[in-house]
Order: sequence, then C-alpha cells, then structure tokens
Amino acid sequence: MKETSFYPNTVIKEQFKIDYPYYGLFGSALVTPVSEEGELTYHCRLLNGTDIVLKKLFQSKWVDTNLNAETSLSKVIGLSIDDIIKIKKGA
Repeated sequence: MKETSFYPNTVIKEQFKIDYPYYGLFGSALVTPVSEEGELTYHCRLLNGTDIVLKKLFQSKWVDTNLNAETSLSKVIGLSIDDIIKIKKGA
C-alpha cells in the first residue's frame, strides 16, 4: 500500500486484473482498490479505456459511483471483483 501525495487521505492498494462476461462477450479491466477517508472504492480501467468507479454497498450490490446506481456492468464487474477477493483470501 502506498499513500499518494496529491490525495493525502487516500491509500491505493495493489492493482489486479479481472476478466468478465458482458452480453456474450468478454471484457477485461485493471482494478485499483482505493481507500479514501475510510471508504473503499474500486477504480476500474476497462479494456476500451473507459474508467468507472465502483462501490460495494451490501452483499452483492455494486454501484457505479458516477451514476449512484447499480447497472448491469457494475454488477458483472463487481461479481468478478468479489471472485478475485475470495481467491486472494483463500491463498
């Protein structure tokens, strides 16, 4: 973990890559967990260059913080993030 100088209350954790199914296709994203003032969000850079920020509210509900709503993409990517976290905890 490292603290960034331009966001003094932000801690960036280890990045990881996910692959996820979306409408019959497969996508990839580079995911960066970021803890800012005690709140954990996941900054996702999709294969096409789009950036989205996700937050897990409860159980399996993942919201896109820009829209403040759960979308089909936030749900699919969030479930893939959950899978990676489970694998890392088991290792």
